[in-house]
Amino acid sequence: WTRRPRLLLAPLLLAPADLNFENPRVHTALLKVIDFWFALGVDGLRLDAVPYLYEAEGTNCENLPATHEFLRKLRAHIDAKFSDRMLLAEANQWPEDAVAYFGKDGDECHMCFHFPVMPRMFMALQMEDRFPIIDILEQTPAIPENCQWGMF
Repeated sequence: WTRRPRLLLAPLLLAPADLNFENPRVHTALLKVIDFWFALGVDGLRLDAVPYLYEAEGTNCENLPATHEFLRKLRAHIDAKFSDRMLLAEANQWPEDAVAYFGKDGDECHMCFHFPVMPRMFMALQMEDRFPIIDILEQTPAIPENCQWGMF
């Protein structure tokens, strides 16, 4: 990795960009980009690999508190300016971990992909039994009323 601590943490080929979320200027720029797209009429944004926005030495850089702080800031910004738009978290994790991306009171993402359902559907078809789907849904924690799992 080539470290460019002002704005960007980048691999040698400079793609994909790894934004330095520790820098407040990155937040400002990102909010401007989001405002641009929402002003054009985009209904929502998928936040790819959202558990890894921040990095911290000595951790696996997954599900860090700073990520949730940023998501609450992002959600407040969107709710204030574009209350009819949505954020979809792409957190490829078990439901008990991914549920955190809704926020405690639904103040982070509006939706979160429920990744374990998809392979369970294939498993149920192969087994000709609904158990794999029922099993994962029973393991799925409750979410705030203003949120929704994205199942595929």
